[in-house]
Amino acid sequence: MARALSLDPEPYVPKADESLPEAERTTFYMKNLSHQKWGALMRDIGGKDGDSINLAGTAASEILKTSLTGWDNFLDGWGNPIAWEKSIDANLNRIPAGLRMELALEVINRNGVSEALEKN
Repeated sequence: MARALSLDPEPYVPKADESLPEAERTTFYMKNLSHQKWGALMRDIGGKDGDSINLAGTAASEILKTSLTGWDNFLDGWGNPIAWEKSIDANLNRIPAGLRMELALEVINRNGVSEALEKN
């Protein structure tokens, strides 16, 4: 059965935090990509005929610029909470590269691309 994509930001807990007590986990909030944004990004992440995904750092950043809307319990190196800034670039600069990739891949999965590729 077909299901519509949510238009609201949804929570995501990074894999590294899944085993932590709930109160200690970082939660990122991300929304799905619009069809316009998705179409523009396909040339960067899609292989021939969309049969593979090649996610480069630039594509991951572009995905997150559109989809990342906030976070809870994201701490700096001293354990202090990091406030969400108005500038998405300032926010992305605080997230380590590996975590940015994990978040971008989660957005791709939420947009149903991994399911479509698995069927092919």
